Amino acid sequence: MEPQTRERIVNEFYRLFDGLTKALGFENQSYEETMQFVHAGALKYGDKTVSSLLLAAAQKLVPFRSDDGSLRPESIAEYFAAIDTKEKLEQRLEAAPEPDPRTVTLAISIFRTLLPTAREVLLPFAKKLPHPPGGRPRLLSNPDERRRICLEIGVLHAKGVDLKVAQGRIPFRGT
Repeated sequence: MEPQTRERIVNEFYRLFDGLTKALGFENQSYEETMQFVHAGALKYGDKTVSSLLLAAAQKLVPFRSDDGSLRPESIAEYFAAIDTKEKLEQRLEAAPEPDPRTVTLAISIFRTLLPTAREVLLPFAKKLPHPPGGRPRLLSNPDERRRICLEIGVLHAKGVDLKVAQGRIPFRGT
């Protein structure tokens, strides 16, 4: 690939990458550290849709082929390993054939619009998700401790002690 083309693509990729790392709260991490996180997340949580998206992106950048010539989602580890450092990414692009100008323009356009498009798609979805549960946090998070205190209060109340007085007599260790 010609140096000017490679530079244009790399610059747009890094701009996209910087936007993504800031959105994920990783602006102080290196490219390599963030790629490890994304790779681990894709392997652990990636469903068919996420894997397909990553595969489609990887197919454009890292053209691995299986024995029958097809690209497969299970090869995602190979894709990440091939671009897990900036040097490897740039070497891949350097070794790639020169794409036609239309393809370069399309790739740069995709890099520039990917995050804003993801935002447009994800915001309506995020608004449909439930809010965090409200209310005051429990003073006693340990269920066994809660049961013990309830039983002691119940015993005192059964002996004729006023409920509020019984509640005041039982010591507890808040957690």
